[in-house]
Amino acid sequence: MMPSNGAPLAEIRDLSVRFVSREATVHAVNGVSFSVQPGEVLCILGESGSGKTMTARAVGRLLPDGADIDGTIHFDGRDVRKLDGAELKRFRAEVAMIFQDPRAHINPVRRIGDFMTEALRTNAGVPARQAKRRSVELLARVGVGARQRKPFAHRFPGAASCCAAG
Repeated sequence: MMPSNGAPLAEIRDLSVRFVSREATVHAVNGVSFSVQPGEVLCILGESGSGKTMTARAVGRLLPDGADIDGTIHFDGRDVRKLDGAELKRFRAEVAMIFQDPRAHINPVRRIGDFMTEALRTNAGVPARQAKRRSVELLARVGVGARQRKPFAHRFPGAASCCAAG
Protein backbone atom coordinates (compact mmCIF):
# COMPACT_ATOMS: atom_id res chain seq x y z
CA MET A 1 0.00 0.00 0.00
CA MET A 2 1.37 3.41 -0.94
CA PRO A 3 -0.03 6.70 0.33
CA SER A 4 -1.02 8.83 -2.64
CA ASN A 5 0.51 12.07 -1.31
CA GLY A 6 4.02 10.82 -0.42
CA ALA A 7 3.26 10.97 3.31
CA PRO A 8 4.28 8.17 5.69
CA LEU A 9 2.03 5.11 5.58
CA ALA A 10 1.68 5.24 9.37
CA GLU A 11 2.21 8.31 11.53
CA ILE A 12 1.76 8.35 15.30
CA ARG A 13 2.25 11.63 17.18
CA ASP A 14 2.33 12.28 20.93
CA LEU A 15 0.53 9.02 21.74
CA SER A 16 -0.31 8.61 25.41
CA VAL A 17 -2.32 5.83 27.06
CA ARG A 18 -3.56 6.10 30.64
CA PHE A 19 -5.70 3.94 32.86
CA VAL A 20 -7.56 5.93 35.50
CA SER A 21 -9.14 4.42 38.59
CA ARG A 22 -10.22 5.79 41.95
CA GLU A 23 -6.95 4.59 43.45
CA ALA A 24 -4.43 5.75 40.85
CA THR A 25 -3.65 6.81 37.29
CA VAL A 26 -1.29 4.52 35.41
CA HIS A 27 0.59 6.13 32.51
CA ALA A 28 1.23 3.12 30.26
CA VAL A 29 2.50 5.14 27.26
CA ASN A 30 3.67 8.72 27.45
CA GLY A 31 4.20 10.92 24.36
CA VAL A 32 5.32 8.31 21.81
CA SER A 33 5.86 9.49 18.21
CA PHE A 34 7.03 7.60 15.13
CA SER A 35 6.28 7.15 11.44
CA VAL A 36 6.59 4.21 9.07
CA GLN A 37 7.22 4.67 5.35
CA PRO A 38 5.94 2.12 2.80
CA GLY A 39 8.23 -0.91 2.80
CA GLU A 40 9.72 -0.13 6.22
CA VAL A 41 9.59 -2.38 9.26
CA LEU A 42 9.40 -0.80 12.71
CA CYS A 43 10.45 -2.67 15.85
CA ILE A 44 9.85 -1.12 19.25
CA LEU A 45 12.41 -2.40 21.75
CA GLY A 46 12.33 -2.10 25.49
CA GLU A 47 12.11 -3.83 28.82
CA SER A 48 8.99 -5.60 29.97
CA GLY A 49 6.50 -3.01 31.14
CA SER A 50 7.96 -0.17 29.05
CA GLY A 51 4.80 0.28 26.94
CA LYS A 52 5.62 -1.62 23.72
CA THR A 53 2.47 -3.73 23.72
CA MET A 54 0.21 -0.85 24.82
CA THR A 55 1.62 1.30 22.00
CA ALA A 56 0.92 -1.39 19.40
CA ARG A 57 -2.54 -2.09 20.86
CA ALA A 58 -3.36 1.63 20.78
CA VAL A 59 -2.37 1.84 17.11
CA GLY A 60 -4.59 -1.17 16.33
CA ARG A 61 -7.42 0.15 18.55
CA LEU A 62 -7.18 -3.01 20.63
CA LEU A 63 -6.90 -1.49 24.11
CA PRO A 64 -8.96 -2.79 27.01
CA ASP A 65 -11.99 -0.89 28.26
CA GLY A 66 -11.13 2.09 30.41
CA ALA A 67 -8.06 3.17 28.47
CA ASP A 68 -7.75 6.93 27.98
CA ILE A 69 -5.88 7.81 24.75
CA ASP A 70 -4.36 11.10 23.60
CA GLY A 71 -2.42 11.89 20.43
CA THR A 72 -2.91 11.13 16.76
CA ILE A 73 -2.81 7.84 14.87
CA HIS A 74 -2.93 8.08 11.08
CA PHE A 75 -2.65 5.20 8.63
CA ASP A 76 -2.68 5.79 4.86
CA GLY A 77 -4.13 9.24 5.44
CA ARG A 78 -6.98 7.99 7.67
CA ASP A 79 -7.48 9.02 11.29
CA VAL A 80 -7.49 5.60 12.97
CA ARG A 81 -9.13 6.97 16.11
CA LYS A 82 -12.23 7.86 14.04
CA LEU A 83 -12.61 4.53 12.21
CA ASP A 84 -15.56 2.30 13.05
CA GLY A 85 -17.39 -0.78 11.83
CA ALA A 86 -16.27 -2.20 8.49
CA GLU A 87 -13.65 0.53 8.04
CA LEU A 88 -11.99 -0.42 11.35
CA LYS A 89 -12.11 -4.09 10.37
CA ARG A 90 -10.40 -3.33 7.01
CA PHE A 91 -7.73 -1.29 8.81
CA ARG A 92 -7.00 -4.15 11.22
CA ALA A 93 -6.53 -6.46 8.22
CA GLU A 94 -3.81 -4.08 6.91
CA VAL A 95 -1.67 -3.92 10.07
CA ALA A 96 0.03 -6.63 12.12
CA MET A 97 1.67 -7.01 15.50
CA ILE A 98 4.19 -9.56 16.69
CA PHE A 99 3.40 -10.00 20.36
CA GLN A 100 5.94 -9.62 23.16
CA ASP A 101 5.88 -13.21 24.43
CA PRO A 102 7.65 -15.17 21.69
CA ARG A 103 7.02 -18.51 23.39
CA ALA A 104 3.27 -17.98 23.07
CA HIS A 105 3.22 -16.51 19.56
CA ILE A 106 6.37 -17.53 17.71
CA ASN A 107 7.47 -21.03 16.77
CA PRO A 108 10.40 -21.65 19.16
CA VAL A 109 12.31 -23.87 16.73
CA ARG A 110 12.67 -21.08 14.16
CA ARG A 111 15.43 -18.51 14.36
CA ILE A 112 14.95 -14.74 14.76
CA GLY A 113 16.53 -13.91 11.38
CA ASP A 114 14.07 -16.27 9.71
CA PHE A 115 11.10 -14.37 11.17
CA MET A 116 12.52 -11.05 10.02
CA THR A 117 13.30 -12.34 6.53
CA GLU A 118 9.80 -13.78 6.23
CA ALA A 119 8.22 -10.50 7.34
CA LEU A 120 10.26 -8.51 4.83
CA ARG A 121 9.39 -10.92 2.01
CA THR A 122 5.69 -11.27 2.88
CA ASN A 123 4.80 -7.75 4.02
CA ALA A 124 7.18 -5.63 1.98
CA GLY A 125 7.76 -7.84 -1.09
CA VAL A 126 11.54 -7.86 -0.63
CA PRO A 127 13.39 -10.62 -2.58
CA ALA A 128 14.83 -13.44 -0.42
CA ARG A 129 18.55 -12.54 -0.63
CA GLN A 130 17.87 -8.85 -0.05
CA ALA A 131 15.55 -9.68 2.87
CA LYS A 132 18.26 -11.82 4.49
CA ARG A 133 20.83 -8.99 4.14
CA ARG A 134 18.31 -6.47 5.46
CA SER A 135 17.50 -8.62 8.50
CA VAL A 136 21.21 -8.72 9.37
CA GLU A 137 21.41 -4.91 8.97
CA LEU A 138 18.33 -4.32 11.13
CA LEU A 139 19.55 -6.62 13.90
CA ALA A 140 22.95 -4.90 13.84
CA ARG A 141 21.23 -1.51 14.29
CA VAL A 142 19.79 -2.72 17.59
CA GLY A 143 23.02 -4.30 18.77
CA VAL A 144 22.48 -7.87 17.63
CA GLY A 145 25.46 -8.90 15.49
CA ALA A 146 25.34 -10.96 12.29
CA ARG A 147 26.47 -14.07 14.15
CA GLN A 148 23.50 -13.62 16.50
CA ARG A 149 21.00 -13.67 13.61
CA LYS A 150 20.76 -17.40 14.18
CA PRO A 151 19.59 -17.46 17.82
CA PHE A 152 16.09 -18.63 18.54
CA ALA A 153 13.46 -15.94 19.09
CA HIS A 154 12.79 -17.06 22.67
CA ARG A 155 16.32 -15.87 23.57
CA PHE A 156 14.99 -12.29 23.31
CA PRO A 157 12.18 -12.18 25.93
CA GLY A 158 10.36 -8.88 26.13
CA ALA A 159 12.39 -7.63 23.21
CA ALA A 160 10.03 -6.21 20.67
CA SER A 161 6.70 -5.44 19.18
CA CYS A 162 7.03 -5.04 15.42
CA CYS A 163 4.94 -3.97 12.51
CA ALA A 164 5.64 -3.86 8.80
CA ALA A 165 4.30 -1.43 6.25
CA GLY A 166 3.74 -2.95 2.84
